[in-house]
Parts: sequence; C-alpha cells; structure tokens
Amino acid sequence: MSEMSELSTGSARNGISRVTVVADDGVPLAATIEGPPDAALTVVLVHGHCQEAGSWDDVCVRVTRPGVRIVRYDQRGHGRSGSGDVSALTLEGLAGDLDAVLRTLVPAGPIVLAGYSMGGMVAMVYARLYPAAIGTRIVGVGLIATAASGLADNGVGRYLRHPAASVLHRAVTRAPRAMEVSKRAGGCRR
Repeated sequence: MSEMSELSTGSARNGISRVTVVADDGVPLAATIEGPPDAALTVVLVHGHCQEAGSWDDVCVRVTRPGVRIVRYDQRGHGRSGSGDVSALTLEGLAGDLDAVLRTLVPAGPIVLAGYSMGGMVAMVYARLYPAAIGTRIVGVGLIATAASGLADNGVGRYLRHPAASVLHRAVTRAPRAMEVSKRAGGCRR
C-alpha cells in the first residue's frame, strides 16, 4: 500500500502542493498537484528519460482549467525522487510507481494520462499491467514522441542498429549500477 507525506504546500493563491508518494518498495516519489481535489477530471503527466516533472511546466499553464486537476511526479531516479534498487529501474517498475501515484493521489474519478518519450512507454506498460483501469479510471491517454516498437526501423532510429550502438547500450545498461556504487562510495551527492 502506498503512503503520502506532505512536504510543503503552495499558497492558496496558486493552489499548488508538493507531496511525496511512497512507492510500494519504499522509494519516495516527489509529486506536484495543481487544482482542486474534487475536480471533475485529473490529468496525470509522466515525463521522459533524464527529465523531471518541471518539464511539463509550459503544458500545465495551457491545461489549467476550472474543474481540472493536474498531477505530475518525478519518476524514480529523476528530479527530487529517490532511486531505490537498480533492479526496479524497468518499465514495469516505473509502471508500478505510476500505479502507486494514481492510488495515492487520484483514488477516485476519471484520469487522462499523458506521457512524453519514456513516460509514454510507462503509460503503455501501465495499460498492459492494469487493463481493468483502462476505460474505467483511465478515460484518455496522450502519447507524445514515444514508441511501442519498431524504434530502429526507420529514420534516425536506423542508427540504433549500428554496431557502435551496442557498445553504448552495454554502457548505459551498466550505468545505474556504476552510479549506485559511486553514490555509496560518496562520489555523487544530491
């Protein structure tokens, strides 16, 4: 079961709250909530790789409407959120985090998910893992600059098939573990 602890609350004038959702494995996920808790619709924004919830700032300005609540959060390993064990840094693990955010911050009412890049992939994996929510709780999905498959088939993505890309892939695969070792040794501090 997920928990939420209030970090700080924005002024009543701007209606923005910053909270922490505790993921199922105990990792803190930093979230921002804008709009009334009794809104008719909640839009949940999921950012891409190497981004954070603030990457949606311009979108929030345009989406803010009476009766709409906006929830965005830093995915694990990004922004103000914790990292946890590197084994959870998978799309399935991130979809589980999204589920914890939804259960905690949007326990009732219709939701529109919007995901950019990796955030879109997380939304698609969420739909696969939690199909009962689609059409009932999740009433709409926006996928922006994301892919479900075939990423290396056309355009610039073809370069992902180059042999040099496999070297980069191995390095990126090892990076989370290397960063974790560095953190434990005191090399990286937030």
